[in-house]
Parts: sequence; structure tokens; C-alpha cells
Amino acid sequence: GTNVWFGTNANYIMYSSNMGANWSQQTTTFTNQYAVWFNSATVGLAGYNALNVTTNGGANWSALTSPVTTNVGGITGSGSDWWVATQNTTIHYSSNNGANWSTQYTAPDGVWYHINKSRSGNTIWAVRNNGKIARYGTALSVTPIGTTTPTEFSLSQNYPNPFNPSTSINFSIPKSGLVTMKVFDILGKEVATLVNGNYNAGSYTVDFNASNLASGVYFYRIEVNGFSEVKRMMLVK
Repeated sequence: GTNVWFGTNANYIMYSSNMGANWSQQTTTFTNQYAVWFNSATVGLAGYNALNVTTNGGANWSALTSPVTTNVGGITGSGSDWWVATQNTTIHYSSNNGANWSTQYTAPDGVWYHINKSRSGNTIWAVRNNGKIARYGTALSVTPIGTTTPTEFSLSQNYPNPFNPSTSINFSIPKSGLVTMKVFDILGKEVATLVNGNYNAGSYTVDFNASNLASGVYFYRIEVNGFSEVKRMMLVK
């Protein structure tokens, strides 16, 4: 799109709807909103020593409970998923637009200065002040298969299963909609987002590379247009 935001050390964020040709101020509830990220044209987070959230493209901002007690070094996300890198060693994650947070990764040293999600797939890169770079996840590929429009929602068993470290999962949707597919470990902790986007009616396959996960039982769940299904898979290394 043509929308651009950048943070300031005042209680506002600068916004342009035409790639920087013209700018206006969007008032926030706190000062020092250095880190800004939008998951869509309407939903965004901004923060430094506190977090602000908007659901209307920045026209209004409100305070969001922050997962950190130190300053924010960077924000990134996709869909309802958010990652906040602090200016210490921790990266925090929320799967529900910031309602709840958990610590997803703690670096052995350094301070996080930047975090960014890849344009496609599920890979996240984060940089520390000592020059070290961390990577989370792997690039994903969601590929259409066949030309026939399905008559019902379906989620297939992954193949191969058991697998090491890659496997494929097919799913079908009879009408377009927002599709999410996530992977959970045996304790119910989310470990990967495989699909998070709008797809037309059709059948698709998604590749999952679990090279960064330990051997064990995992579950993958699809949700789309009120349909939800869960299946079990086994990673054996």
C-alpha cells in the first residue's frame, strides 16, 4: 500500500497516506513511540517505554498492557500474532492481538535493537547490539493444487508422517475466507503459524519444516469461516 508510519520522541506518530508526499500527526497516549508496526491497514502497535494499539489505521490509539518492564527495541507481527523485542535479552509473543503475552526467546547476551518478519512465510529475524542475529521459524509455501472447487471444508493428514524434518499438509475450502493454521506441542503451546491469510475457494498444500523443533507429538489446527479441525503428527529426528 501507500501508508507509512514512523515513531517520534513525542506523544504522536507521523503518518502519510501517499508514500511520504504529505504527513500528519496521530496522537498517542504515551511519549517515545519509536517502534511502529502494522499487521494490516487498520491494526498496529507502537511503543518504547509503553505500548499503544490502534484498530482504525492510527486515527485513535489506546494503551495496551505491555509484556515488558524495559524499553521496546522492535515490534513485528502478522494477523493476530505479535512479537515485541525488548532492549534486553527477551522477545515476547502474543497470539491474540496483545491480550496475553509469553516470553518466546531469551538471548544469551546482547540487547535487541530490531525485529522484522519476512514478507512471506513465517521467518522472523532479530538483531542485537553485539552484531548477533537470531532467526525464528522457516519460510513457508502455500501452493494451490487442482482446479476443482471443493464442496466442503477439509484438513488432510500430513504426509509423510512421521516426518523429519519436513512434511506437507493439504486443506480445502469451498469459499474464500481468512485461513489460519497453527502448530502446537503436546502441552498446547503454539510453536508455529503455517497459514495466516485470505485465500480463495480451492485446495492448497502447505509445507512445514520443523528443523528447529524437538522430536515429539505435535498438533496442527485449521480455522476458517467457522470451520475448525485438529490433527496429530509425529516428528522423529
